[in-house]
Amino acid sequence: MTDRLLRLATIAAAIGLGARGLADPSSVLAGGIAWLGFLLFVVSGWGYLVVKIARVEDPDLGMRALWGLAGYLAVSGPLLAAGVLSRPVILAMIGLGALAAAWREWTTDEPLWQRVLDGVAALRQRPGASLFVVLILGVVVLQITGAIATLDRNPWDDDIAYTPLVKRLLDAGNLIEPFSFRRLGAYGGQTLLDALAGARGSLASVHLIDKGLCYAIALLLLAGYARTLRTQPLWTAVVALVVVLMPDTAINTASYWSGVAVFVGLYRCVVDERWALAGLVGAAACTLRQNYIEIAVVFLGLALGARLLRAARASSWRAGWIAERKAWLWCAGIAALVLVPYWIAAYRSNGTFLFPFLEGTWNPSVSLRATAPTWTDELQFGVWCLIETHPIVVIPSVFAVMVFATDARPTRPITALLVASTLGLVLMVHSFVGSDTNHLWRYAFAAALTLLAVFSLEIGADESNTRLVPLGRWVLLASLLLQLAVQREALPKRFATLFGNLREARVLERSGDPSAQAQQRRYTALQAAIPAGESVAVMLDDPQYLDFARNRIFNLDTPGYASPRPGMPSFAGPDAVRAYLRGQGIRYVAFVRSDRSRYFYRRPFWIWRIFNDAEIFQTMSAYAIDAIETFAALSTKVTVLHEEDGLVVLDLGAEVPTVAAPSGSEAVRRAAFVRALADREGLHDAWSLNNRADLLFDDGFTGLAFLDGSADDPVWYDVLHPPATAPTRGVAARWLYRRAHLRVHGERDMRLALRGKINVGVAYTRPRLDVMLDGELLATVIADPTGAFAITADVAAAQLAGGWHDVYLVFDSIAEPQKEVRELRAARIESVEWEPR
Repeated sequence: MTDRLLRLATIAAAIGLGARGLADPSSVLAGGIAWLGFLLFVVSGWGYLVVKIARVEDPDLGMRALWGLAGYLAVSGPLLAAGVLSRPVILAMIGLGALAAAWREWTTDEPLWQRVLDGVAALRQRPGASLFVVLILGVVVLQITGAIATLDRNPWDDDIAYTPLVKRLLDAGNLIEPFSFRRLGAYGGQTLLDALAGARGSLASVHLIDKGLCYAIALLLLAGYARTLRTQPLWTAVVALVVVLMPDTAINTASYWSGVAVFVGLYRCVVDERWALAGLVGAAACTLRQNYIEIAVVFLGLALGARLLRAARASSWRAGWIAERKAWLWCAGIAALVLVPYWIAAYRSNGTFLFPFLEGTWNPSVSLRATAPTWTDELQFGVWCLIETHPIVVIPSVFAVMVFATDARPTRPITALLVASTLGLVLMVHSFVGSDTNHLWRYAFAAALTLLAVFSLEIGADESNTRLVPLGRWVLLASLLLQLAVQREALPKRFATLFGNLREARVLERSGDPSAQAQQRRYTALQAAIPAGESVAVMLDDPQYLDFARNRIFNLDTPGYASPRPGMPSFAGPDAVRAYLRGQGIRYVAFVRSDRSRYFYRRPFWIWRIFNDAEIFQTMSAYAIDAIETFAALSTKVTVLHEEDGLVVLDLGAEVPTVAAPSGSEAVRRAAFVRALADREGLHDAWSLNNRADLLFDDGFTGLAFLDGSADDPVWYDVLHPPATAPTRGVAARWLYRRAHLRVHGERDMRLALRGKINVGVAYTRPRLDVMLDGELLATVIADPTGAFAITADVAAAQLAGGWHDVYLVFDSIAEPQKEVRELRAARIESVEWEPR
């Protein structure tokens, strides 16, 4: 009777948490905490359904919850493809998971209350370990609570794209967004997980799933694996500290800890050789992020291949395949069964199921890579990625140790995951040359942390199949301790922010967020100006406040990057855009004025980025400015239905206007637009110092800087104090090393014109500057007494045949041998013109 009462109380408590969260969606803290606890109960129930269907032994809570997430994503796929996965359906799925969890709790031989008592008894036996466990649990609970209380989100990604995708799903049941760059680049699994939080009626706790629920599941998975391995307590403690105190690399609500959870679960499925479940979890990983696909596929392929090779060596390839084909078929079959509906949904939305190999609605005139990178550029970027490995700074040393580890298991899971993760990183380096390392390691975080954690737990086990020589174990332990030491630096700021979020959430607990309420009223008034049922294209800061069931809404989250064929005409004027939108059946446009935009659509912000950021963002800047100016121009040509607080609704008219096709390719129009923009803004020299389609600043130059005269030409005895904020106007310049390298190409006779200055107070001389094209001297100049120099050289078309060519600028001297040449402010270039003659 006591057992039954305690089981019933456990079920009632879990259901009560769900009721608390659902009854008061405006409660961020108490309601959010209650809902997260209920969702853990729900996904455990979904995991129990997977256990029953797969007819496997009921695993630990972490594994069961992970299988539940994968099962939820598997069942949601067909509903998403059919366009019916709205809030009522998701709530019904949540209810089904809760019923399954209650069924398990009522019938299991190990009820939760008994597991809790067993855990308390175990802690009492080891008071020292108990204190550590309590402290770790306290930090975990604090961080999860802080994640729930965090109301701020990334305006670059979350406000304009990820949160509106969740709102679309809850309102309309689909993710059809052909104009969305973010939708194009993912199958939508993370959005479906985030909808579990939004289903309670609030989108305030946007971090509840990834940094809350999935963070908890990832820790439970690792704890369960450590228990299975019987890892030594000290090793477990060190790994736990590393994982729990890992710096927050997430800059948005995309997949981070959900990725860690699925990769740890996938690894454990391979270790246990549960191939059907490995296919299920591997497919779930593929739905979360596009770059998870190659890692999951290669990992499973290598693990299965290792088994096949071992079987073939024992007999023959034919006999080995016959023995192993069942595992291959189960894994691939279940994975395909899960993924096909997501492919259908992706194709319905963006015309592709395998971006970027099949471009779909992607704009082919845009590239995420730098212009014409060489193999040295790619190699340099790859090496830099291996040096700057934030947040896991010890990756190089740990990976080096892994190479010398031996794995006696048939699937060789550590080796397979190491190879798959490395290949995934190499592919990202190849795809994003010209980006920065922080972005790449954000994408690689899930696989890298999984590899570090499971390898460390296995090496710390007394009887593990993964072996490492004693020196390797010491290197690994030292690496983990070094990681802890590095992580410690960011903890004060991290927890100060956390408690600030908790205080804000406590204040808003009863009344809700007043700024969100005000924003909701503004967007409701905006949408009321559009007739119900009509299609509307939006370029807004907060589309999540719109009702996606009332209108067919198309979100231009990154203007110009994705659109249905023939593609939205960029850099072609407002009439061409109006004709295109009307041709797509879109009559209404809603946008935010640039001077009232909170973040993404601020024109001065993009003008700054177009001259001060990496090439990938310079390109994005051009499209953003063009869209901002185009919609502003349209507002002077068509009927304005609504304008308040910078939010504007336009009626493009009933007729579809006929407009001549824009002349020239989009790349040519973009280049002309950027140049004209620079001239209008008085930034022509800054434009001349930026990469463009026919000229690249390859090496030997610093980035673009603006000189305000305070420290432009110091002498040797000056002590420089750089300004706290770099000037954004002034003399545009790039500082030069002794050798500087440009790359150029052209199909006509061209003229190269250079202008710059030598700092004679540092160089003590006026050095000769030689300019060479492919080793042939074009021009020589000596600076005047003030240090100024200028060069003009003509280049015949015949000299430019065959693609890109190398232009070197070489000073005969600007440095002293005992000084670092790259640190001298001895020479600068102020203008580089490369124009048809």
